[in-house]
Amino acid sequence: MVSEVLKNREERRRRELSDYHILDTKEEEEFNNLATLAAQICDVPIAQINFVDGRRTWSKAAHGAPPGNSVTEYSFCKHTI
Repeated sequence: MVSEVLKNREERRRRELSDYHILDTKEEEEFNNLATLAAQICDVPIAQINFVDGRRTWSKAAHGAPPGNSVTEYSFCKHTI
């Protein structure tokens, strides 16, 4: 029962992410500013704004590291979902 609920939530999250049409969009200053602000607030050298779809983690913005893609299986973000 619990695993079915989690599966349904994950499917809904992926659909909603897809509906935003944000994956693979161009760099935007506002997102970069948010990443920089997050790094400053948390007093860390690196901050990223990432989106996780079914197969990868995609960085919309980054501070202190280049944005990029990674396989979701190896992504830290996988542990937060």
